[in-house]
Amino acid sequence: MSTKTPSGLAEYYLARELASIRGPAMANSMAQGRAICLAREQGLSERTIQRVKEQVRSERTIQRVKEQVRCNSGGPASRHRTERLRASILGKDDGVIRCPRVTRLALDFGRANPLTVMHALLREHGLEHAEQLREVFSPSEDRCICRLDLRPRRLRIADVDPKKVLRQALLLGLCTTVLYDPERPVLWTRSSLSRCLELYDGGGFYA
Repeated sequence: MSTKTPSGLAEYYLARELASIRGPAMANSMAQGRAICLAREQGLSERTIQRVKEQVRSERTIQRVKEQVRCNSGGPASRHRTERLRASILGKDDGVIRCPRVTRLALDFGRANPLTVMHALLREHGLEHAEQLREVFSPSEDRCICRLDLRPRRLRIADVDPKKVLRQALLLGLCTTVLYDPERPVLWTRSSLSRCLELYDGGGFYA
């Protein structure tokens, strides 16, 4: 009379026995050995036994990771709530940290090429290049923090005094998207002349 158990049922019994083994290492080894011997008697191949062992080991690893994730997490996880917070010290004129706004820069060139317009204005005022505007307007020697102006008040080139346009263009040429630096060269590009910026005095923060 055959004592073999159907293969699927034998695999289930082996996986259940291996998963239930707990305790000291030596006791675990002995219990695992008995379960594997029984599986062999029930007709499971060595390949199948090895596959079941790896499956049980993988499930234990996953369970251990889940337990580690829950460690020190407090009570059970409940509903998630997301709240967007926004704060800035820029624009504060009072308090311990002061970063007042110095000026706003934004030019409206319409559909014209900003570089073409600015070079034409330079020639009209007898200037050859943008660096000469330093001598005309004497820009501030203090660095400033720059921030993109989300509500710009653009100066329309065709409607304002050309000197105001040249002054703003000079300051824009001394700015990146985050910093006004009077020591950098005046760099005019389509991008730099089209920026809308707010400049803030960061001295209060760094002090």
